[in-house]
Amino acid sequence: MGMTRTTRKLSILAAALFTISVPLQAQDNAMPSPESQLLLFFKVLTYDRNILETARGDLMNIGVLLPPEGDDSDWAKASTKLDSIAVNHTFRGKHVRLNFHRYDGPGAVQSWLSSHSFSAIVYAIPVDRIDGKILSRIESMKIRSCASQHEKLAKGALITLYFETTKPEIVINLGISKKMQCDFSSNLLKIARLIE
Repeated sequence: MGMTRTTRKLSILAAALFTISVPLQAQDNAMPSPESQLLLFFKVLTYDRNILETARGDLMNIGVLLPPEGDDSDWAKASTKLDSIAVNHTFRGKHVRLNFHRYDGPGAVQSWLSSHSFSAIVYAIPVDRIDGKILSRIESMKIRSCASQHEKLAKGALITLYFETTKPEIVINLGISKKMQCDFSSNLLKIARLIE
């Protein structure tokens, strides 16, 4: 008996989780590359059946919120590679465009959010360093938010890749999901940790 399409997609997601966990076995508290994280965020977001409603025509705008100027994070260094991944990636038939912005204070971030129609935002900065008003604004705009954490699990993102051990864990914040009217596949919810 062959695999169903959903089972195949879930197997691909599980394989992706395993693949990015391998480098973590070499170094404790190491994070996988931003490229690996971005691709995994893309895979997880495809399980939201309402995500296409956030697209603008045939384009999905995804923001990447970088640390402030002077903080040369791995995400800032990898921006060219990340752009090329996005250009060569389609998201359920939609083209992807990344838009990078340094976290330079709440006012500038609010302007950045207002001037783009984002489907999702990747926090390349610890969630607990982001002003609460910004997090609330992103939720109210129904922008799917993605974060990676390895020290403590912050609750301000819709989807978090949590690297407490060498095995990454997908964490979905159900409270944020309900506010954004996400419709995640039950197959994803079975393998994710669900928090309120």
